[in-house]
Amino acid sequence: MARSIQGSSVVGMTGRWPLVGRDGEIAALHDALSGLAARAVVLAGPAGVGKTRLAEEFAEQAGASGRVTCWVTGTKAMASMAFGAIAHLLPASGAEAPSSVQVMRTAVDELARRAGSAGLVLCVDDAHLLDASSAALVHTVARNGFGFVVATVRTGEPAPDPVVALWKDGLGPRVDLPSLSRSQTARLLTEVLGGQVDTATGYRLWRSTRGNALYLRELVSAGVEQGLLGVRGGVWSWTGALACGERLGELIRQRVGEVDREQRDVLELLALAEPVGPAFLGGDPAVLETLERRGLVTVTMEGRRCVVRLAHPLYGETLRAGMGTVRRRTLHTRLADTLAACGARRHDDVLRLAKWRLDGGGAAPGALLAGARQARALSDHGLAERLAAAALTAGAGREAAIQLADALFWQDKFAEAGRVLDELVPEAGHAGGWEAIVTGSCLFWGLGEVDRADKVLSAHRGSAQVAAHWASLLMFNGRAAEALALAEPILASADHDDVARARALVAAIPAWALLGRADTAVAAAGEGLAMAAQVADDEPVFRGYVVAGQATAYWLLGDLDAMEDLVRPAYEDVARRPDELDGLWALQLARVTLARGKPRSALRLCQEAATRLRRHDVVNQLPSSLATAAMAHALLGEAEKATRAASAGQQTLRPAVRVVDTELLLARAWAAAARGERTSARRLAMTAADHAAGLGHRPSQAWALHEALRFGQPDVPTAPPADGPLVKLYADHAAAADGPSLDSCAERFAAAGFLLLAAETAAEAALAHEHDRAARESRRKARVWASHCEGASTALLRTVATPQVTAISEREREIAELVARGLSNRQIADLLVISVRTVGNHLHHIYTKLGIDNRTELAALLRAVR
Repeated sequence: MARSIQGSSVVGMTGRWPLVGRDGEIAALHDALSGLAARAVVLAGPAGVGKTRLAEEFAEQAGASGRVTCWVTGTKAMASMAFGAIAHLLPASGAEAPSSVQVMRTAVDELARRAGSAGLVLCVDDAHLLDASSAALVHTVARNGFGFVVATVRTGEPAPDPVVALWKDGLGPRVDLPSLSRSQTARLLTEVLGGQVDTATGYRLWRSTRGNALYLRELVSAGVEQGLLGVRGGVWSWTGALACGERLGELIRQRVGEVDREQRDVLELLALAEPVGPAFLGGDPAVLETLERRGLVTVTMEGRRCVVRLAHPLYGETLRAGMGTVRRRTLHTRLADTLAACGARRHDDVLRLAKWRLDGGGAAPGALLAGARQARALSDHGLAERLAAAALTAGAGREAAIQLADALFWQDKFAEAGRVLDELVPEAGHAGGWEAIVTGSCLFWGLGEVDRADKVLSAHRGSAQVAAHWASLLMFNGRAAEALALAEPILASADHDDVARARALVAAIPAWALLGRADTAVAAAGEGLAMAAQVADDEPVFRGYVVAGQATAYWLLGDLDAMEDLVRPAYEDVARRPDELDGLWALQLARVTLARGKPRSALRLCQEAATRLRRHDVVNQLPSSLATAAMAHALLGEAEKATRAASAGQQTLRPAVRVVDTELLLARAWAAAARGERTSARRLAMTAADHAAGLGHRPSQAWALHEALRFGQPDVPTAPPADGPLVKLYADHAAAADGPSLDSCAERFAAAGFLLLAAETAAEAALAHEHDRAARESRRKARVWASHCEGASTALLRTVATPQVTAISEREREIAELVARGLSNRQIADLLVISVRTVGNHLHHIYTKLGIDNRTELAALLRAVR
């Protein structure tokens, strides 16, 4: 639900926004003011770039330092009136008709009087609109040196000669203000909205406004007012189409200005079809030349092709909003007729022709179906749905129905896709190859009917493509060994086509990683990417799946740098162009970040991933995102949030997806640890290890056993061997029995980037050392590594913060933690399945060992070490 803009954390949308990204310009203004060489600074830039806001900020700072500030504003209305812009600064005149010279002298005297000994800063906004006399006064103030002038001018607009002379004659520099960069826009949005902003939303707003601060303010205001921009899952995100709103629309219309009918035709055609060549825009080149000269369109050469675009993305939004239905259909028909006359030569012409024909009133079934295939290849599943549905209505038949079901599936519309397929194929076993793949996917992902999906796909296992797809579903069902049994024979044979082999690698790479053969998975990823590139026109999502599988392999190997290097470009790219896996990349980065021991940063990525995945989550990654968030909350001591996230992760898990069960159990374990329930945490971690062992997921088994070790589980068994140094390091840590061996493990964790594990292991070493000097050094290292972990707090780290806590046993420490949470002796007894008397005895021993007298002191001590 969107947060109201009246909320206390949201800056007024139509008020003054904070100044972001102008520190260098502010510093330059102050340098000029305090120096001797410059007497003026001219701030130049397009409308809305923030010239006035920068001048206001500087004036406020100059005023706070004791300077006298005066404001002059140029306007079109006053441009023809001598001294009209400065009239408000002049004293009342007794003369009936003073001459220009007299007015000039009076104005100079008045400004000198106001300046006094403090000095004057004269701010001139929109100086390009000043009348000649006011402009001459501004120049006089700067030239004579009794005032410092800060003037703003709009790029591309003619300015009076005296204003131009400010920088031309060397009275001061002209500073051309750039638009806000992407990072500056993101920072500004975070400050204005008072919370985390989804990366894709930040990029979309920056791209749509081109960093224009005024346009950004109005677009954000319109988005919040209309409920399109709001807080979802703790993150600000924009859902749906852009909506300019009336205020922004008026600004755009003012910028576009008056245009004749031919010019408007060109602009509206571009709004519907950009980028296009000049041939689509009419036969008179003079019209295009005029629009280019006015800065309303851009004409560029891309290779040997001339391409025309609107000069700003929001022009198109505004123009489309002003078109009626009939007008749109007329223009779309005109575009389609032009393209048909020119001949479809470019790769995307088939899609453009189908879409324009459909929007113009109709198209032949074959053209619509061809367009739907092309839309699918571009991952535009909404458009693919429209085209396939129109083709089906127009009589395209069975293929159109399958195309429609496929498009619905990729938009998480599983029930709708199922209805389309049910009407087409009453008996799923009779489906053809691709039909079986679509049907099996809908049954598996949407309905959770694993047995029915197996039946549909097994009936066509003779098809390599179907068998490879079935392998992918088996992998997500946790049956990695069965997945490889299907995929590896396909990869071993040269008889199968590229699509089948690519599908097989999509299944095999994560399956190898899950079964402890991560080196094999990484080695195969290069071939997988090459194959995915070859079949991208038919299966564009394959590349993302290969990268995701490779990232999983790196994660299980413990190669955090390689994983981040692989995932971060995908995360950045998806902000520019969302795809079927857009939430996955934020989740993968969150995993890396949490493994590095940075729970706050990981939590921000988890929240971003969850926001995207709640909108679109074909392969059910939301549970993993919530599980990772639960672990991050737990490390920050946020027990209730950790418990809620772990529970939500379990609730959002689809019945068919069993590959993440280990992760969800560990999330529950960490939530229990955050609540002080260390016995439950150990039990859940060991259950997770047993579950992973049952599936043959060796690296996950090793991870779960190591988490149990962190929770205080004694005599942790050794997991079976698996590829990579991380599983061996887990085993060495579990076997380490003295300070030196634990120190060695800590150093190895640190070298691999696992700083929180390094800090915990060093704290453990400090407890094991027999000599105080060695223990002190281990504690020092633990503190250094923990200082990079964003406030993470675990039981072992708390022993470093307050060594006296080590005097109590593991059971006593658990009871102490529960007391600190406010639980009564009866509640603790019920939770730990012991008697109330036993709890009391433990508390007596705790008080004696720690030198305290009661529960209040115990709670205070434990709070101090969190």
